[in-house]
Amino acid sequence: MSRAAAFIEAYPNAEIRGGMIVAIQQALGAAAAPYFARAGFVDVSPNGWYSLTNYLQVLYEIFEHEPNVMQNMVSLGMSTAEHAILPPEIDTLEKGLKALEMGWSMNTRSAKPAIWSVQPIDDHNFICVNTSPFPIDQEYGV
Repeated sequence: MSRAAAFIEAYPNAEIRGGMIVAIQQALGAAAAPYFARAGFVDVSPNGWYSLTNYLQVLYEIFEHEPNVMQNMVSLGMSTAEHAILPPEIDTLEKGLKALEMGWSMNTRSAKPAIWSVQPIDDHNFICVNTSPFPIDQEYGV
């Protein structure tokens, strides 16, 4: 079983907000078009709701088949963070890390909770553990 299959099977009815899809489409440009076309993501509305399993399939196909995967996934995460709906009171790194769990629930529906554990070591260093289905390099970018 591939890494993608393990996550995809766990989220059969879940949906993701279209803004997350648009972020990835914009970050990768034309290189990602075939992946999105196969998943049925054409003319995606940022405020629409789409299959999380199809989105995960796209992410893991990119992760497994494209060059410079770490750089691409970090870039995707950064783009995703720009398009995510997050609480407005985020003004520190610690608050931002702790808000990732809330961001998951605001940008997905009918999905299992994804849990982020954030343990401060000092003002600038944290230990973060998460159960999100997204590739870890993408999460780092977020």
